[in-house]
Amino acid sequence: MTLPALARPDDRVTAWRWPLDLDAYDRDPALTPNERAALARRARFPHRFGHWTPLFHQELGRLARPVTDALDYLEIRHERARARVQCRLAQALYREESTYWAWPEGTWRSLLGTSRRSFNDRASTDRVSRGAFLAVGLVLKCAIVLDCLGKYERVPVAYRLFGHARVEAALDRVMQALVDWGYALPSRPSMRLTLCETFLFVQSPRLDDLTLDHLTRLRVATARHTRLRGGVLRLSRALAGLGVIPAPLNAWAYDESARLTPLTKRRRFCRHGAPWPTAGARRRPWLPRRGRSTTRRCSRSAAGRRRRTATARTPPAGPARWLPRASR
Repeated sequence: MTLPALARPDDRVTAWRWPLDLDAYDRDPALTPNERAALARRARFPHRFGHWTPLFHQELGRLARPVTDALDYLEIRHERARARVQCRLAQALYREESTYWAWPEGTWRSLLGTSRRSFNDRASTDRVSRGAFLAVGLVLKCAIVLDCLGKYERVPVAYRLFGHARVEAALDRVMQALVDWGYALPSRPSMRLTLCETFLFVQSPRLDDLTLDHLTRLRVATARHTRLRGGVLRLSRALAGLGVIPAPLNAWAYDESARLTPLTKRRRFCRHGAPWPTAGARRRPWLPRRGRSTTRRCSRSAAGRRRRTATARTPPAGPARWLPRASR
């Protein structure tokens, strides 16, 4: 199940502020005895974890209200989609024995997984929308590190969190700035992906909130993503043209932490299948054992003997044969 994008008509005129007032919630990391008892009763019927009754809302009020407020803001109205997110959160609350604001980054990474398949494999009852679950966690400002999630629904999550019209208005400014910089009209979906990743990284849809430090850390975080790596460089040039940052990123200034190392270290091989020599080792021509024996047999054959004999009988070309007769 994917998270569809949703357009809000008033996004262009309203000023951006965080959708939920998190200071109004009780964010004590420890669970109360009533909350532990309510979760323990639900644990006896795991398929009922996602069905939050009025009694369950009353017992789990300080933890249920932020989730429902986040679902309402994201306009996830489908009861089954809401129940899936609530079920996954309630199961994690019962297992971790602490509030979701107290979960470390490793817990959220294990809940969200590194792909949609790994996320759905951990769902005990039904498949959950990974995008909806991630969007709820981002709205509640939980400890989520985006560069550890692999591929996820960047554009729909950004549309839901920041608003479709607001993201598209910022994208129009970036595209026009790139054309003024001298680029041919770049790919709009590629720049949209980069811009949504940047907004989610900074947690703000305003271009004026982006700094050179944000872009530098984002390039390090997305060093293994080809489309994002090039998009961040183009975005920095667009922001420099708009006057948001003093100068664009240096295309060649990759430090040691941002080196483009592959996810799995591949072993290099030579032409004939031999391992690539290490640094400082002397490179020698290498042939497989079968190739060496074949070469040795060919040199000892009749054709090889004739070739060696013909080479030995051919006189070397000396300088005298090219001189005129008068000068000999």
